[in-house]
Amino acid sequence: MPKIETHFEAEGKIFRITLNAPKGNVIDMAMLSEMNDAFDALEGAASVRCLLLDATGPHFSFGASVAEHRPGAVEEMLPRFHATILRLARLPLPVVSVVRGLCLGGAMELVSLSHWIFADHGASFGQPEIELGVFAPVASIVLPLKLGQPLAEHLCLTGHRLSAEEAWKHGFVHHVASDPGEAARHFIETELLPKSGVALRHALRAVRHDFVRRLEDSLVPVEKLYLEELMACHDPREGIEAFLEKRKPVWKDA
Repeated sequence: MPKIETHFEAEGKIFRITLNAPKGNVIDMAMLSEMNDAFDALEGAASVRCLLLDATGPHFSFGASVAEHRPGAVEEMLPRFHATILRLARLPLPVVSVVRGLCLGGAMELVSLSHWIFADHGASFGQPEIELGVFAPVASIVLPLKLGQPLAEHLCLTGHRLSAEEAWKHGFVHHVASDPGEAARHFIETELLPKSGVALRHALRAVRHDFVRRLEDSLVPVEKLYLEELMACHDPREGIEAFLEKRKPVWKDA
């Protein structure tokens, strides 16, 4: 069964990707493959004004698959996830995300590439990787740029979650609404669809030039730090197994 749904809407001016993998819309390698197929469908679609990213169910996503972060799988999973992140960052389209409920880990990293996030009042955002003995590579690069260094460090080092209102206060979320999907559509219809598609694409490339370059330059060494140094230690493997076995980890600080 497909893990995402895709649709062209508004006479081909909106391309919608919906995460649809109950329960929790966990981002695994199969979903990443489908997401890249969806990006392929956008190539040459000159009439598209924006990408709308949302999800079925009460939660946007619990994050990336923890099972696929075990040794033997993470060596493939992490580069695939990062390649998808880079592809989204380079996409010459405005990205609007609609978030309900939990948006954690790799899911928060995914929506951090959005230009606008619309959230419901019960939404929360967090990077809980540190609780599993690992860290969030994309968040380590992107969140300092979007939230500032102190708050990014707080989120990445403690696993603290931001409520929708907190995320709005810090500029991560554009709008909080009872119906974020409707609010997002109104925004798209009034602010994006009337614009020239070619102007939007070129303006986006210009305004995101430095952002994308910094992500590209930093992701390789940060991924290497994760795979070659961190995963050679005991604690990351222990933290991941403890999570999957639903028990408290026993840290060795090694």
